[in-house]
Amino acid sequence: IGFDTTVDAGIIQAGDFGVSYRNLSLNPNAGNVGIGTTSPSAKLDVVGDVYINSNYPSNAAANDLTIGKTTTGDHGLTIVTGASNTASIFFADNGNNDAGKIKYQHSNNSMQFVTNRSEAMRIDTSGNVMIGNTGAGAKLDVFASTGYVFRTENASGNTFRIEASSGN
Repeated sequence: IGFDTTVDAGIIQAGDFGVSYRNLSLNPNAGNVGIGTTSPSAKLDVVGDVYINSNYPSNAAANDLTIGKTTTGDHGLTIVTGASNTASIFFADNGNNDAGKIKYQHSNNSMQFVTNRSEAMRIDTSGNVMIGNTGAGAKLDVFASTGYVFRTENASGNTFRIEASSGN
């Protein structure tokens, strides 16, 4: 336990038998708490993986945040916003902080799926599914300016398809 005058923060370190140290930083000036960092830049800044009430050996490719236990009941994640706001989960890469998104729009109670920064699919308040457009004309409404609107193929290679055309 100590105080780091360089960053003006309280430091609690746990030693790993002299090999490395794990930091817990309390910054009274900014009100930030850091785990695994001595300079937290947010109210809670964690460097490393986070497990919330979890005993699950999660997939190494997706273990940054794991919620729940396999030994107890249901678990979940809730995103709360105002009645006219949007709740979103973003998917990003190094050059694009909103490449993909799952978005719930409370003002019209629709769920939207975004790929490559464009809306790809929407489910509206009536349960209508729209692919390629945002206005439903049917329970399933698919828009394609060219190519196949629908295509299915069986194991024998037989296909059934509906193709977009400029005619009726």
